[in-house]
Amino acid sequence: MAINFDHQLNKINTSTSDVDFDITGSIKLPVGTTAQRSTSLTSGHIRFNSSSSQFEGYNGTGWITLGDLGDNTIGSLQDVDTTGITSGQVLKWNGTTFVAADDIDTTLVLANQSVGDLGDVDLTGIQSGQVLKWNGSSFVASDDQEDLSDNTTDDLAEGVTNLYYTDGRVDTRIGATSIDALNDVDTTTAAPSDGQSLVWNAAQSKWLPGTVSGGGGGGGISEGDAIAFAIALGS
Repeated sequence: MAINFDHQLNKINTSTSDVDFDITGSIKLPVGTTAQRSTSLTSGHIRFNSSSSQFEGYNGTGWITLGDLGDNTIGSLQDVDTTGITSGQVLKWNGTTFVAADDIDTTLVLANQSVGDLGDVDLTGIQSGQVLKWNGSSFVASDDQEDLSDNTTDDLAEGVTNLYYTDGRVDTRIGATSIDALNDVDTTTAAPSDGQSLVWNAAQSKWLPGTVSGGGGGGGISEGDAIAFAIALGS
């Protein structure tokens, strides 16, 4: 086998196109940084990239890392740049390469957007003071509470406690109420008998059934007693 060294073209030619290195040492390949890559390239060029500390080869369109990927890292991939990556960051495509970036896009700007831009919001016809209420499929303009300005009590249904006022109901309540229901009257402890009156008992601070003794005016309750009784009933 003849080996021809072409010093003008920097080539080694053999008659069989094959070269065997029957040695036990090693062959030193070109070594250089990424910036020092040759610009006159054809498929098959190989070199050691001192910037990435990886063997690389040119496949006709770009440089690729050589060797078993199991022995390398994700940063050794040709379309990945992990420069400056920090804990919690991810790799995002920037149009040419995957680069380190925050998981949440902090450049998102909402200043020129509004609630109406949301897909489940319909602001059609919204007026001042209205709110957004869910109608089963989207949030739509609605009053904050039901407008009762055109309604009367006849439009409202009675409940257990919200009963309408009527003269008949008031008369019924009064007719069914005993004077003993007053806080300062006690006709339960000692039931009154015929002819008795309510007499103020200062010791108990209550009006109790009693007999009013007769006096110089022909008997009966005095004017002062009647006034005090009337005041007590009205309290």
